[in-house]
Amino acid sequence: MKLKSFKINKKFTWFVFFLIMEFACTTVPLKESIKYENIEIIGDKNFILQTQRALALLKDKHYKAFYMCQQYLGRIVLSSSSGVKPWEKTPTYEVGKLTAYYGLKWYAGTIAHDAFHSQLYQEYLMKNPQTKRVPDSIWLGKEAEEKCLTYQHQVLKKLGATLSMLRYLRSLPATEYWNQQNVYW
Repeated sequence: MKLKSFKINKKFTWFVFFLIMEFACTTVPLKESIKYENIEIIGDKNFILQTQRALALLKDKHYKAFYMCQQYLGRIVLSSSSGVKPWEKTPTYEVGKLTAYYGLKWYAGTIAHDAFHSQLYQEYLMKNPQTKRVPDSIWLGKEAEEKCLTYQHQVLKKLGATLSMLRYLRSLPATEYWNQQNVYW
């Protein structure tokens, strides 16, 4: 059986090629990876630099918080939204651009906040080695968020946060933001 051959217009071929290249270059950000004091940072160059600065601020102004981040976060990744995945082999804090670039002190505080979530999760596993699943109430929900926000407040105070930032943080429990869906910060 013979297959019919057909000719493709060269202009059409180039059009498709450039269309594919345009799509690939605009939708796939170049991601890099570096280590900062044993915490892997994955994202574009600006994100990596901002994350290094936030971690350096923690290290310089609140070493205990920085040390906790080293213990309970192994990776910080640029993402479409923010949240921690403490169950992964390398506990990961996924960070949205709004959070990463809001301000250096705020960003450093959120890293400490999510490291605290990861600590709650990991400590439960250490105390209950036979468990197959950590109950959400241990590291998520109102009680866990209030603990993490309290810790974040302590860290931000030590970092020299403004009074308005600290007041804003204190107002967050009333919003019950942890119950909201499709939040991209």
